[in-house]
Amino acid sequence: MTLTAQMRVVNGTFDLDVGFEVADRETVAILGPNGAGKSTMLRALAGLHRLDSGRLSLNGRVLDEPAAGCFVPPECRPVGVVFQNLRLFPNLSAVDNVAFGLCCRGVSRREAGRRAAEWLERLGLADRAAARPAELSGGQAQRVAMARALAVAPEMLLLDEPLSALDVGMRAEMRRDLQRALESFPGVRLVVTHDPTEAFTLGDRLIILEEGRVVQTGTPAEVTARPRSQYVAQFVGVNLLRGWAERGRLTVEGGFDLVVPDGTDGDVWAGVRPRSVVLHRERPDGGPCNTWPCRIESLDVEREALRVVLGGKPSLVAEVTAEAFADLALGPGDAVWASVESTEIEVFPA
Repeated sequence: MTLTAQMRVVNGTFDLDVGFEVADRETVAILGPNGAGKSTMLRALAGLHRLDSGRLSLNGRVLDEPAAGCFVPPECRPVGVVFQNLRLFPNLSAVDNVAFGLCCRGVSRREAGRRAAEWLERLGLADRAAARPAELSGGQAQRVAMARALAVAPEMLLLDEPLSALDVGMRAEMRRDLQRALESFPGVRLVVTHDPTEAFTLGDRLIILEEGRVVQTGTPAEVTARPRSQYVAQFVGVNLLRGWAERGRLTVEGGFDLVVPDGTDGDVWAGVRPRSVVLHRERPDGGPCNTWPCRIESLDVEREALRVVLGGKPSLVAEVTAEAFADLALGPGDAVWASVESTEIEVFPA
């Protein structure tokens, strides 16, 4: 099973123009800032938005191709969708919600009820079959929505921010359940998310959208190693600088020079991991060849480390342990020196 998509959707002033493929049993996480086109793309795949141009095919069957006058309506597509707000029918029980899609596809009411009950049992909800959505917890409602999407035996599964409505404590448990459900699903899987943990846990591959275009795609490890936009860099927690490299010296946009590993010249990106940025109360003597004065703009606590946002040329984020930061006796607004070894800077073509 393979999804091949060349999609253009124009909605007012917004223009989505993307192309990609997803293989059988591959889970692709779709990422991007608000307004990037993630939900528009998912709705077009589901048939809720018609393409203005392009071609969308699943396992060789064309679902949408405006030039050929071909469009398969949503109810006729072999697609299962879990919406961000779940969209369970409030007047139907859990089992009837799951059976609804089967009935729409011509399955008898009795057989649809039997299959729906099987899916609820598979997802640990056999005892909640008669409950209506208002009587379910957030996690239970999420499982019902997943059962409804899977019960129709789709060839493609689309999930739009599937865990966003859950609290933090429940999200970790549901992420594990969702991972197991995706691994057992034999078709194409796409998940829209804003959550890095969700993307890296669920996604075999990432597709990053910005302003209606694909700016980067690759495995989580590939994207983390070489982010190609500031959004991606912030998402994976890497400082990203743009500049011109020549013979081991990088001139960063804004006029700041850094010593970097030799070997990649021209227009480049330079990635610096926050943990590689070292802070000093006074200018260090000798040691790192890249040293500059800056000011602490803000602090963020992240697990056992502090992320220190530094203003200056260049502006970077440093990551230090709480103990090390306490020893420096620093706080927001304080002047500080930052340094980074040239060997800790990864340079790659822009």
